[in-house]
Amino acid sequence: MRDVARTNFERLLGNASRIAMVVVGVVVALVAVQAAQVILAPVLLAIIVGLMFGPLADMMENRGVPEALSAGVAVLILVGVIIAGGALFYGPLAEWAARGPLIWARLQEQLANLKEPMESLGALQEQLKGALGSGEAMEVTVEDGSTMTGIAMLAPAIFAQVLIFLVSLYFFLATRDQIRVATLSLCVSRRIRWRTAHVFRDVEQKVSKYLLTITMVNCGVGVVVGLLMWAIGMPSPILWGALAAVLNYIPFVGQAVMALILFLVGLSIWGELGAAVLPVALYWGVNFV
Repeated sequence: MRDVARTNFERLLGNASRIAMVVVGVVVALVAVQAAQVILAPVLLAIIVGLMFGPLADMMENRGVPEALSAGVAVLILVGVIIAGGALFYGPLAEWAARGPLIWARLQEQLANLKEPMESLGALQEQLKGALGSGEAMEVTVEDGSTMTGIAMLAPAIFAQVLIFLVSLYFFLATRDQIRVATLSLCVSRRIRWRTAHVFRDVEQKVSKYLLTITMVNCGVGVVVGLLMWAIGMPSPILWGALAAVLNYIPFVGQAVMALILFLVGLSIWGELGAAVLPVALYWGVNFV
């Protein structure tokens, strides 16, 4: 009887120790990922973009171009597109950045129009506070910081992440075949090796097709948004169309940021809340179609 009890206790202790080791391992892995996210984020993004540029590199390699050269050409094409887009939209972006004080003044003007209703609401709140006997009001303090100082401090980190992204993208494109072969060599049987090879092929093809489809959809959204902004008389409609296409890659957050930008721009142009809502409504209409 004692032997049975001891065996059960040892089994329970062994299960508890294994569970504890798994929990500790998960916690350590999460801490490591959080600490290394500055490096992991651009590397993972490089792998995703590399899957999209994989067919382009394959096409060049099928024509006799070495892997290292085809990877370099693909990276240069991406960098060229980014630089061309930045050069094309630098002027309008700088112009709208210079209008920042005007946009802020218009926003303050509209908020001032809401001062009387807010004062009435504040009086009602004071009456309710006196009736309910609530405690002291919550004090909110806004610290004024320097935007340019923050940007200057972030610049080295952003540059480092961009460099990690480009280097990772190049090495992924240049060595993806070697990575595939090394992974297949770890398979113990021919059947597992065959299945793994098909998984590699299917993942690359499907992810590439998905990203290309999303890119085409986002370009379509950008074209439609640009045409709508032009139709209602918004300045720089091409800029807003391109920005809508880029931000559409970020689900929910990108659309919210774009809607806020269109609202502020509309407010700076027409000076009325009703008119400023029009470009936002059109933009949301395009996204909901």
